[in-house]
Parts: sequence; structure tokens; C-alpha cells
Amino acid sequence: MRIDFLPFQLGMQYENWEFDLDAGKDLIICEKYKYIKDDILEILGVPVRNIYLYFNADILVRVDVSFQKGTQPKTFIDLAVSLETKYGRQLLFSNNEESTLYKKWKGVKKSLFLKHFLDNNSVSIILTKYKYINL
Repeated sequence: MRIDFLPFQLGMQYENWEFDLDAGKDLIICEKYKYIKDDILEILGVPVRNIYLYFNADILVRVDVSFQKGTQPKTFIDLAVSLETKYGRQLLFSNNEESTLYKKWKGVKKSLFLKHFLDNNSVSIILTKYKYINL
């Protein structure tokens, strides 16, 4: 599964973005940084709010993209249609403990999630290696 709508590919080096990242948070198994360069204003036609990059030993292992607040159910549906066009249709799942609706695309070494967090009415795309799914 080749992710072509993000400029970040899992396995890339920290040095590719070291000057575009804000001070991070140590999460024991990796470090989380906020991407602060203002070159990515939208992804798949939806305005971006924040991008977080997670590194383990200076290797990119996860990318979280959160989208602007607004009509989030529509945003979730629009992104789901775009991603299903690229990577195939997926079932809609729910996680009552996290109050989320999500779709998941699995590759050989990574997963792509589209999540709608119902509690705070936000939508995110998460690209991650399997080991880092539960951060």
C-alpha cells in the first residue's frame, strides 16, 4: 500500500524534517513532534489543523493528521470516499471505549486509519506501523 497523498513515508529519517518540527513529547517507545511548516494546508481537499510525526531512533513510525473543526460527519464521509477510491472499500467500525467510528486499510507492514472521534467531534488520518497503533 503506497500512500501518495502524504509527503511523509514511514521509515524516513528525522533529519528530513528536523527544522520543521516543534519540540516533542517522549512517549517511552518513540518521540512525538508537531510539524510546524505551513506548506501542507489541506489533504485530500480537506483543511488540515495539525500534523504530528512520531519517531523511534530517528525513524518515522507514525503520522497523525487532524483536520479543521466544522461539519465533521461530512468531513469523515468525504475522506472515506477519497480513501476508498484509492485503497478499496472498507467496513465502518466503532469503538465504544474511545467513542470513535473508523475505517482501516491494512498493508504488509503498516495500517492507515480514518477516525471520527465522537467525544470532541474531530477527524484524523493515522498512518502507522503495527507496533505503534495504540499510542
